[in-house]
Amino acid sequence: MCASPISYVTYDVGGGAYGYDMRIFGYMWDPIENPVNHYFDPAYNTLADSVFFNIHVTASTKDPKFCMSCAGPGEALTADNLINYVDYYEKLINEEQSKILIYDGEFDARDGAYTQNHWVKNMTFTDEDSFWDMPRNIYWLPDASTEGGYRVGG
Repeated sequence: MCASPISYVTYDVGGGAYGYDMRIFGYMWDPIENPVNHYFDPAYNTLADSVFFNIHVTASTKDPKFCMSCAGPGEALTADNLINYVDYYEKLINEEQSKILIYDGEFDARDGAYTQNHWVKNMTFTDEDSFWDMPRNIYWLPDASTEGGYRVGG
């Protein structure tokens, strides 16, 4: 349902741009994702069976036992994508006095900043006026691999 417009943008219009970082294409993500995939793949990691034992999935009938994104669970949870969780967040903030962090990636077309604004603006919480009035800051992380020695952290 909700994935259809994003799939259209990603494949039909975007030529295969990676939905969680629209600056790159899917094949460019493979080198980043491969170390994790290989860690859980017995063809690459001779200790994979030990890993499965330690995370209690040895008896799993799923093959492969690990995948970065699996269609079955994703399809089973599709209805949960449409649940409005604003009441839960309001309870966490107002009643439980919890601090929450909402991360939204600058180049994330699927769950990025633009998709967060609507539901957050519909929340009612203590000091919401001061929340909306506070500055939105970019923070920088040290990164020796960049020309300036820093990269944008958010």
